[in-house]
Amino acid sequence: MIYTLAMYKAKLPYLFFRKIGFQVFLGIFIFSLLSFSLKTMALSLIVNNSVTETPSSTQAIRNIFTLQRKYWDNGSKIKIFVFVDDNLLHQQFCKQITHIFPHQYRRIWDRLRFSGTGVAPTTVKTIEEMLERITKTKNAIGYIDDSQIGESQADESDGLTQLRVIKLEGFVDGVQ
Repeated sequence: MIYTLAMYKAKLPYLFFRKIGFQVFLGIFIFSLLSFSLKTMALSLIVNNSVTETPSSTQAIRNIFTLQRKYWDNGSKIKIFVFVDDNLLHQQFCKQITHIFPHQYRRIWDRLRFSGTGVAPTTVKTIEEMLERITKTKNAIGYIDDSQIGESQADESDGLTQLRVIKLEGFVDGVQ
């Protein structure tokens, strides 16, 4: 069969979209494999033993971390500790527990800090630093992956007595 220029031009869009379609399919397939292989973390709030109350809802946690609530019920100032913005645990906490993106938190904290009406939460880089800061700071609150509490504190048995862990199982992907 002899192809004329008109016949070749008619097939060109078909071949182009067929190749693009395959690349899109391949990209979606690879992304889905990677997303299923990511470890989901069981998140928990951790508070210093000086904190007697327990945030009971997503809204209560959101109010604390957006600095709308600055004091515990006993009148003491809440001290908040968070991981750095690009930390996977921080991103998961923000999105799944409080339903606010990390960049939105940063914007809220920066606005309060630069206007002089609030102090941004203290950022930590490692889980060990988070546990240490919560343990040593009265009225402190933070969050952590459940699986890492035992690993990080195995040799410091008296450190765990200063922490209280609040499981967030019912909070993930749903408002409680």
